[in-house]
Amino acid sequence: MTADELAPDRIMRLINGYWATGILGAAASHALFTHLEAGARDADQLAERAGISARGAQTLLDGLVSLGLVEVGDGGYRNTIEAATFLVEGKPTCLSSFAQLKLAHMGAVSTLPETVRVGGPLTDATVEVADNPHWEKLVQAIAAQSVPVATTAAELLRVAEAGEISILDVGGGSGIYSATWLSLNPAARATQLDWGPINAIARRLVAERGVGDRFTCVDGDFHTTDFGTAVHDIAVYSHIAHQEGRRTTSRSSPRSAARSSPAARSSSATSSWTTTAPGRPSRCCSPPRCCSRAGRGRPGGRPTTTRG
Repeated sequence: MTADELAPDRIMRLINGYWATGILGAAASHALFTHLEAGARDADQLAERAGISARGAQTLLDGLVSLGLVEVGDGGYRNTIEAATFLVEGKPTCLSSFAQLKLAHMGAVSTLPETVRVGGPLTDATVEVADNPHWEKLVQAIAAQSVPVATTAAELLRVAEAGEISILDVGGGSGIYSATWLSLNPAARATQLDWGPINAIARRLVAERGVGDRFTCVDGDFHTTDFGTAVHDIAVYSHIAHQEGRRTTSRSSPRSAARSSPAARSSSATSSWTTTAPGRPSRCCSPPRCCSRAGRGRPGGRPTTTRG
């Protein structure tokens, strides 16, 4: 293909990529996918249920059809199977909160040219504190992303058939790993280490899954909290190592907390690998990068809420 035969279509899609983020984020903000799933069929019905203008509802519907998230059929609009699976509120796989989170991040992207010019952040963000309301939204928004990874890890580690095991989840965030694994194994128990305000969110969300009676939390900082030695069968260290230096990661790893037994394993989704206890072969665990979340942190900084 010569330069004369090239078309700028792909470049234009990249340049205008923010349109998709905006349409999807706005639709999620007004729960349009949830209302469609509940039976709304046109712009007027959506407008009434969502409390927005009919013109705005129609504009979003047109945009969602163009994105392939909503389709027209049987005299009205309806979610595609993809939207019904991942964008309807109340489902464990729902990413609507994450779409809203990314919509809120769009303004910050405009400073990227200056950020790369100076070689670092333009302002010193103050989110790395335990009681920041930021975590309430963030922890819940990213939880659904971890569901596929937690499910895959459970299969590789044979959690469902492991019997009475103890799980340690360092920096568990929303408690999604514990909730997923405890649901698969009614004899298992899980302990999560994270900041107190984050653990409060996790207790609520895990209880909603019906497994809260086997879930306990330790409020603390993973840099200083003693994990114990050989007290758990599985230790989860997920999406934490990437924000720590090599020395800090080695010192803070919960590997020693796992018993050296057939059931004992240490799992790290951050590095996309799973290791077993000493003497046992390693198994590769490579979850999609889109299911992992790059948390922001500083070595020696906040404890670990870097995952849903």
